[in-house]
Amino acid sequence: MIRAYLFFIVFLFVGVCQVNAQDIHFTQFYHAPLTLNPGETINHDADWRVAGIYRNQWRSFGSAFNTIAASFDYQFHLKKGKIGAGIALYNDRTRGTEGINSTKIMLSGAYQLPVKKHRLNIGVQAGLVDKRLASATFPDQFNMETGYFDGQLPTGDAGSDIQTMYFDMNAGVVWTYTGTKFRPEVGFAVYHINLPKENFFGKDNRLKPRPVFSFSGHWQFSPRWSLIPRVLYMYHSGASNFIGGLQLGYHFQENSMKIKSIYAGPMLREGFDAAPNAVMIAGGVNFKKFEVGGAFDLTSSNLNKPTNYRGAFEVSLIYKGFKNPLDIIQIPCERL
Repeated sequence: MIRAYLFFIVFLFVGVCQVNAQDIHFTQFYHAPLTLNPGETINHDADWRVAGIYRNQWRSFGSAFNTIAASFDYQFHLKKGKIGAGIALYNDRTRGTEGINSTKIMLSGAYQLPVKKHRLNIGVQAGLVDKRLASATFPDQFNMETGYFDGQLPTGDAGSDIQTMYFDMNAGVVWTYTGTKFRPEVGFAVYHINLPKENFFGKDNRLKPRPVFSFSGHWQFSPRWSLIPRVLYMYHSGASNFIGGLQLGYHFQENSMKIKSIYAGPMLREGFDAAPNAVMIAGGVNFKKFEVGGAFDLTSSNLNKPTNYRGAFEVSLIYKGFKNPLDIIQIPCERL
């Protein structure tokens, strides 16, 4: 009972922080492109792309956090550069149906300007956000006899089903260099640029802008091996989130299974001024037009004992599609 009570206190604190400070984030942030940066819209070499990712955190306590994101983007080639649009859907649940349920539907648009071996993507994003505090229980509803929170007990707080909905806007840029064996990609985005009003308890609470910096690279130092550094940093209302890691990739020769490459490596999560609160292992495989990824988080913070070190796991999938090329028809022409 004591363990459950202590976890609820931590859970309540983290849940409140997530509502007021942090937005949806993943260990495999690079596999949720339209969640990471609106400028990532059409930032790929295919004609269209479908991406999906699922995250389950703190399974030791009945799947305390479940997050899913899916996106689709399509591009059109211009005489110089290209434009495109996309749609992204997100859903984040805490404690299943009894907690905070956040849903986002965002539309994206982007323009890519190529300059020799450089690519500059500029993207904007707008949509609706719906957040609900469903079947919520409060500290004064803790039943000392059963050791659980009971929503049937009276409470001095607000009702058990609370909802807020608002319009949100984001913008971002991404720069990519493709000229050498080391191909860096740097992104910067700002979320909540319209300062939307997020109101649960009748207060005039406006979300402050959330800056996001991302970096990734691909250094193929030999025909078969490559290194892939990844960095993400975001800051919002006094809360920061830092993820950094390095993955090792292996590139295959042509084979019957059409596997192109595999990669894996360690990653860390925390702010700059504290010890890591999670150590992650993330990897993936590229085959045909698919990229499948996975990640597992080991909790290294003070929650390591209540969670048995099991932080979260993720699975992701990206599919890139291409238009059917036009058939080239040779028309015979006699010489004059």
